[in-house]
Amino acid sequence: MDYRNSLVYFATHSVPFGSLISDEPGLVLSASNHINHTDDGILTISEIAAGNYDNSIIGLSACKSFDAAYQGAKEYSGLAQAFFLGGANNVYSTMWDIESFSAVSFNQEVFSLMDMSSADLSKSIRLSSLQFIHGTHGEQYKDPYFWAPYINIGL
Repeated sequence: MDYRNSLVYFATHSVPFGSLISDEPGLVLSASNHINHTDDGILTISEIAAGNYDNSIIGLSACKSFDAAYQGAKEYSGLAQAFFLGGANNVYSTMWDIESFSAVSFNQEVFSLMDMSSADLSKSIRLSSLQFIHGTHGEQYKDPYFWAPYINIGL
C-alpha cells in the first residue's frame, strides 16, 4: 500500500519484543488466520520498514509503542525506527501503557488541533496535554499517566 503524504493512525495493541505471538515487534491489525497461515494479523517492524510512508505522519496509539526492537536496544529501534525506515517524517507514539478511554479523548483533541506539519503535531500534543492537566476531559484524567506518555519524534 502507498501511504505517502498521509496521516496514518493506529489505535491498536503493540506486540513487544519477546512476545509469544510474533518473532518480532509489531502492531496487531486483525485476528490470526491459523487455518492456512497466510496472515498472522501482525504488522511487523520488517513489514513496516518495507512500506511506503514517504512524508507521512504516523500516529501510534498503542501501549509502549516507543519500546525497543529487542532486549538491550535503544527504545527508538522498534516501531518508530521501522516507520522512519519506511519514509515517515514523524512518528507519534507512547512510552508506556495507555488507558483506552483517555487515549480516545486525547487523540481526538490532538488531531482536531493539527494539520500535516511536525510543528503543528508537537503543538497539538502540548495543547491536548494542557487540556488534560486543566481537567477539561474530567478530573480523573489530570494525572500524568493519562496525558504524558505521548511523544512526537521526527522532522
